[in-house]
Amino acid sequence: MGRLLQFFALLFVVRYVFRAVGHWLTEGTDRARVGRAPGGNKPVYRGRMVRDPVCGLFLLQESAIEDHLDGETHHFCSEKCREAFRASKMTGAFVG
Repeated sequence: MGRLLQFFALLFVVRYVFRAVGHWLTEGTDRARVGRAPGGNKPVYRGRMVRDPVCGLFLLQESAIEDHLDGETHHFCSEKCREAFRASKMTGAFVG
């Protein structure tokens, strides 16, 4: 029983050290965008998500390539998707 208690104590200390080092390494990063989900370790990104109309990828609006066509704003993940969308608008073929 004593060994089991020592094992869990050691496990707790190791976990605490890794978390402390992780916080120390991420100190000074952009914490406004990245947080932690309540009760979990998955990062939570704050910001508006937009969808690329060509490939369907969801991405943060601030990192998307924005284009204004026919009075509408479209968001793209890459120049390749934006060019494919423009080409489809010119030929009348729908992409997406």
